[in-house]
Amino acid sequence: MIKEVAFPYEISIEQISRKFEKLKSPDLPPQIPTAAVLILLIDKHEIEVVFTQRSEFVRNHKNEVAFPGGAYEKEDKTLYHTALRETCEEISICSNTIHFMGALNSFTTHYNLVIYPYVASIDNETFLSAHPDEEVTAIFSIPLGWLMDADNWEYRPYQSSNQKRDVIFYHAYQGYTVWGMTARILQNFIELIKK
Repeated sequence: MIKEVAFPYEISIEQISRKFEKLKSPDLPPQIPTAAVLILLIDKHEIEVVFTQRSEFVRNHKNEVAFPGGAYEKEDKTLYHTALRETCEEISICSNTIHFMGALNSFTTHYNLVIYPYVASIDNETFLSAHPDEEVTAIFSIPLGWLMDADNWEYRPYQSSNQKRDVIFYHAYQGYTVWGMTARILQNFIELIKK
């Protein structure tokens, strides 16, 4: 059974958006492997965060929970356009229904991929119209209040192919586990909006 958690304080999409006013969006990436993801917030009676579960047919991170997004392509005007294009391809939520809020600092994976996270909002009607492509097996949302509750995540030792390290794992929410880089980006976003 999932514990219902209220926000530690009242917060709205507008208040979250104001947290990004002084942050600068990144320029186009240097010549290194680069990706962009979209932290999509659903503006409901309580704010929820959109996630996908990757399919078994993708090259990397099969069946893992992730934000919509993917690799930068030279045709993309900006990294934000990368996030928008990939979101439209993966879950059929396209730029005309997405409201830009801001950008977080980039993250580098242990594979030396640089990920640029962006934050945007959509309405519930848009979320309900989403449907996955072949790279995605599920689209779901988790209440931001639940994600902000420190009782719902922990660090666990994780052995990758070349090293052992402590990794953030959320407890399963309706069968889905947010962990790894997605959880790290999420925690960075949460720290920003708590300030």
